[in-house]
Amino acid sequence: YPDSPLFNRAIQAVYAPGSTFKLVTLAAALEAGVASEDTEFDAPATIEIGGADIVNWNKEEYGTITLARATELSANTVYGQLGALMGPRTLVAGATSFGFGTDTPFELPVSTSLMPDPSEMTLWETAWAAAGEPVGSHPSPAGPQTTVLEIALIGCAFVNEGVIPAPYLVASITDSDGNIIDEATPATLRRATSAETAARVKAVMEGVVARGTAWPAAIPGAVVGAKTGTAEKNAETSDGWFVGFAQMDGRTVVVAIVLEDSGSGVAAGRAHDVFLAALDALAHR
Repeated sequence: YPDSPLFNRAIQAVYAPGSTFKLVTLAAALEAGVASEDTEFDAPATIEIGGADIVNWNKEEYGTITLARATELSANTVYGQLGALMGPRTLVAGATSFGFGTDTPFELPVSTSLMPDPSEMTLWETAWAAAGEPVGSHPSPAGPQTTVLEIALIGCAFVNEGVIPAPYLVASITDSDGNIIDEATPATLRRATSAETAARVKAVMEGVVARGTAWPAAIPGAVVGAKTGTAEKNAETSDGWFVGFAQMDGRTVVVAIVLEDSGSGVAAGRAHDVFLAALDALAHR
């Protein structure tokens, strides 16, 4: 948006979330009992689902791996199979529970995250949607499409026992003498998933940092979990995504980042720096 410098990309721009959406798919699959973290899948470089191909990034082949390991490696061919097993109604219902298709109350105007009508989704579209790529063509919107704020709220659910907090812009206002004259009251926006499922997804996210694509976000002495994503815009460019949390000494920070025309590895490195700054700021409050 080069001609719109005041356009707020964090809350008004709507992007394909790439593999960050796999956290929603994983939570929905666990909740529905479709699969567990230890369920094994074949992870070829390319697999045909619904008459067309689902392809891993750089056409990597991973052999037979668990769903947890597929999340660490961000294997599209595994998540495509998982989406096919779930079906469009379970997948869309899972996204809806996290806030897709629902307006988010906030002090500033926020775009609504989008999912298709499940009755219109083909098998191939469902497979790609489960991996975070919108490919549909029908009257309802292609999906998933989302804001950076929505992805941040999704990340919050996994460190908050499945509950998404209501977002607010200003924590408190003080007068010239340092007295608090107005203060935000934390509130619940929605329950996205059960506390048990949230804990299971959180553990998988920690594996993504320890053994997977989000390793640049690791911080010594902190518990860090995340999911990276790469959303292809065309044959030449992609947006790099990161969503994750860092916990240290009772402090918890959740960060969501999209870097247009960049890579997920770059986003994870930037998140590392944001985590350090935010944890330090909380320590001195």
